[in-house]
Amino acid sequence: MSAYSDNILIMKKNVLIIASLAIGLLATGCRTMSRTAKTSAETTTREQTDATAEYARPLVIGAPGADAVSPRANAAISRQMDGIAAQVASLDGAQVDSFTDANGLKALRIVLGTDASFDPATDALRADAQTLLAGLAGVLREHPDVCLMVYGHTDNVGTLEGNQQTSRKQAAAVVRTLTAQGVDGKRITASGGRNFADPIASNDTPEGRAQNRRVDIYLYAGTDMIAAAR
Repeated sequence: MSAYSDNILIMKKNVLIIASLAIGLLATGCRTMSRTAKTSAETTTREQTDATAEYARPLVIGAPGADAVSPRANAAISRQMDGIAAQVASLDGAQVDSFTDANGLKALRIVLGTDASFDPATDALRADAQTLLAGLAGVLREHPDVCLMVYGHTDNVGTLEGNQQTSRKQAAAVVRTLTAQGVDGKRITASGGRNFADPIASNDTPEGRAQNRRVDIYLYAGTDMIAAAR
């Protein structure tokens, strides 16, 4: 199991309420559930705890109503996702990991480290990141039944308001770039900023904070892919 999968399991155990907001079925068969929450400009320790409780509710990734997938269909989808993962991994600078979505199906996470991908604390994508996203868009155009979610993340340095704004704007920059490269916006079922609420490493060290500054791009099987596999 990957470190990312471990974090997802820990978050599921520690968080009492799972956020879910149904998104309507789109023409591409892409939909998911998520929740947004309001931000605050306060900077106290109490506020950071409250922010974590609000934003760190696990994202529900997977097509609603598709939880009863046969082993045969599951295996077929897993093979497709493995092929997509291999294509993404061949892109220069790509970091891709796999996990199991809400339907028990293989899904992928692509990580853009924001230190390397953006000008500091801005939504200005650097040339290498734009090249990587162009390559990713090419892979996604080959697989129209794959759905996406895009979320920005920060470390815990600075204000909640500032981190939320940065994480949201960086996620939006990734979405704009992918759609400009021909990815149908309807396939991107959710996007936004989650500030410092979803750390994948300790914020107590510079190395850990650097890992936490990232944009996650989740790829999962849409309803059309699931139907075809069945």
